[in-house]
Amino acid sequence: DGDLGQFIVPPLNPLTVGEWNDLHAGDVVEIEGRTARGGFAPNVEPLRVRKIGRAPMPRPRTIPYSGMLTGRYDCDFVEIAGVVQRMWLSASRTRLMFADIATEEGVVRALFWDYHADDLGRFIDAEVRLRGNIGTIFGQTEQLRGVSLFGGRIRDMELVEAAPDPFG
Repeated sequence: DGDLGQFIVPPLNPLTVGEWNDLHAGDVVEIEGRTARGGFAPNVEPLRVRKIGRAPMPRPRTIPYSGMLTGRYDCDFVEIAGVVQRMWLSASRTRLMFADIATEEGVVRALFWDYHADDLGRFIDAEVRLRGNIGTIFGQTEQLRGVSLFGGRIRDMELVEAAPDPFG
């Protein structure tokens, strides 16, 4: 309905669910699927995905870090600003890039699936602003350990202030 977010589990074989591989920001979609146990709230495993139109992206919410930690805003579209502390690539075959971003209240772990290898060092110590869907990080005992942000495309991360030159 455009007001709340819902996590959709990426299908193991995207070709079997319809237009999954051709989705872009701003697409309005109809998803048929089944619910599955998630870390905080139920997820949806898609059986069929169909594009039904286009719409502007929703206005991102600004939520305090303490609010993000509650899980209440899970999957909401938000905007954060902070300083990139570190970046790394996943060790698994998922090919994700991660960034820890220090906000005024805490650290948010952002993840990107569309990036270039030279992005790894380019944002360290820089002040950035980015938008994405908020998520939660759980430990092995299913305790809430932190906040994540599904940033998606690193080209959408706005450089507010470049990192200071350590030699200048």
